[in-house]
Amino acid sequence: IRARGVQGAVTVRHRVTSHEIPEILGNAHLGLSLLRDSPWAKFNPPTKIYEYLASGLPVVASDVDIHRNMIIDRKNGWLCRFEVADLSRILRELLENPAQITQASAAAYGSAQPFLWSRLEADFIGLCQRTQRETTRGTEQSGVYVRD
Repeated sequence: IRARGVQGAVTVRHRVTSHEIPEILGNAHLGLSLLRDSPWAKFNPPTKIYEYLASGLPVVASDVDIHRNMIIDRKNGWLCRFEVADLSRILRELLENPAQITQASAAAYGSAQPFLWSRLEADFIGLCQRTQRETTRGTEQSGVYVRD
């Protein structure tokens, strides 16, 4: 960070408690999600992406499958190669033009709306209730018999 000249604009946080997250996100301008390309990066989205977007924080993310499913480059965030030089290039670009961050914030917030608990709760509860009914009917599935 120092070698690339972005130390004044970047704060690196290690693991924090859930109680600290609202204050940290409230003081941030961007979220970072940097993953190497791996099997996990194909289907396992980091929770922090949802937290960032729901907080109106655009995200700078490595260009891997799961991020491409959530981050629209230069709309609600920026995709970069998993390289220090590319991340630094994007951060310097944003430091020189902070209006890009402001514009991306509204899009970030909007892109999180389908994933908010208030939107998902009814479907989730309904799925749990249907699953409970199905598993308590006395049906045999996969060699396991569930009795009434």
